[in-house]
Amino acid sequence: IHPLPLLPMLICYNHPEDGLESDLNLFFDSTADKNLPIENIYTLSTGLANMFKKLAKTHG
Repeated sequence: IHPLPLLPMLICYNHPEDGLESDLNLFFDSTADKNLPIENIYTLSTGLANMFKKLAKTHG
C-alpha cells in the first residue's frame, strides 16, 4: 500500500495457528527515511499497528 506519496509499505499478517500467535510486520522501502523523517515513519507505523489491533479485536 502507499499510505503517503513516496512511502511504499508492505504489510505481512499471519493468522494464529497450531499454537502460534498472530504476527504483524510492516516493511518499508529502503528509501523511506529519505522521503520522510524517521519520527513520522514511527508515528505512522504505530498508528497502523494500533488500528489493526482494534480491527482484530472487533472482527476476530
